Amino acid sequence: MGAYNKTAGEKQSYEKVENISMEDKEEEFPSYEYLKALWLEGTFAKKKKKHTYSAEELEALYRHVKNSYKAVTLLLMKKEAGVSAVVIRKHFGTWNKFLIHMGEEPNRIRTKVLHTNDELIELYKGFSRKIGKIENGATLRDLKNYGFPYSKSVISNRFTSINNLRKLSGFNITKEVIPKYNKQGLIIMLYKNYKKYGRKLSQTEIDKEETLPSPSTIFYYFQTTKITEVWNEVLNSR
Repeated sequence: MGAYNKTAGEKQSYEKVENISMEDKEEEFPSYEYLKALWLEGTFAKKKKKHTYSAEELEALYRHVKNSYKAVTLLLMKKEAGVSAVVIRKHFGTWNKFLIHMGEEPNRIRTKVLHTNDELIELYKGFSRKIGKIENGATLRDLKNYGFPYSKSVISNRFTSINNLRKLSGFNITKEVIPKYNKQGLIIMLYKNYKKYGRKLSQTEIDKEETLPSPSTIFYYFQTTKITEVWNEVLNSR
């Protein structure tokens, strides 16, 4: 840090800063050490500190938001209270740990699907009604934000798209989506890649192959979740 020569008037002002007591400082006024460093650099300025939430304040904010919404998510906490995920993690580690601390059930995404397609449709219908989406059904963002027990990939595996699930559930869809693929077309596409590489591609390789759709889309049309069964059908059809 280079030397800074103060004039007599500046020295008098600096001494006033140096003599500020802790009682006289405003809550958002920077520390004496910070002011001194800025003055010596010739860049004295007043800078507000960011508010730091305590664990107790986060608890109170959560209860406040909870009074207005049936389910409180990180998105709602950010929107309604200005509390980000970083603040939650600082005090509680994770959002789920915070929910447990508040006496709530943590969000759980099931990796194993325990329901049939018909049961998933009923689950989706009930979930949509619960969050007030009685005409168009819940969106994928709704499913994530409000704690639907299954992830987007499960919806894709079972129903191809959220719009198809909406349709099967009796909800309105704003735009009819024409299916991009069909099973016979996928058989042709997969066989071309089989000939191209001289072998059956793994699920990971299919996911990276730009000429092929995602494995979840393929599984939907073949009505299986095993890539070996997909390849057996592809090769048996030739």
